[in-house]
Amino acid sequence: FGILGVELLHREWDFWQTFEEEGAIVRVHFGSLPRTMLTLLQLTTVDSWAVVVRPLMARRFILVPYFLAFLGVSAIAVMNLVTGVIVETSFAAASKEAESDEKLEFVQMQKLMHEVTDLLQAGDLDKSGDLT
Repeated sequence: FGILGVELLHREWDFWQTFEEEGAIVRVHFGSLPRTMLTLLQLTTVDSWAVVVRPLMARRFILVPYFLAFLGVSAIAVMNLVTGVIVETSFAAASKEAESDEKLEFVQMQKLMHEVTDLLQAGDLDKSGDLT
């Protein structure tokens, strides 16, 4: 999207220079590939994106699909990342809880085994190892 943005806006550089505000936006926000990438990051976070995009789209309607496609793709990508983090965190918490439950069950089983052993030893009156 960065290269496409630079290409779309610089292909008509002379056209943009005829408009003071739009020409300044193209020069400042889309003047080079790094600037374009930074501007696209700004659009991804929806940080004052209308200030950058609306004047350009008003002059060249062909930019509408470009910006809308970028916003759509970047929004889906960001939502996938957020969803992935949430799911991974949930799985880790569930795994940790299951491990904790297993440890608790093991401790309870050991306690029960000791109680049963004590009960059986108490029933062995002559200490022969047999119940009498």
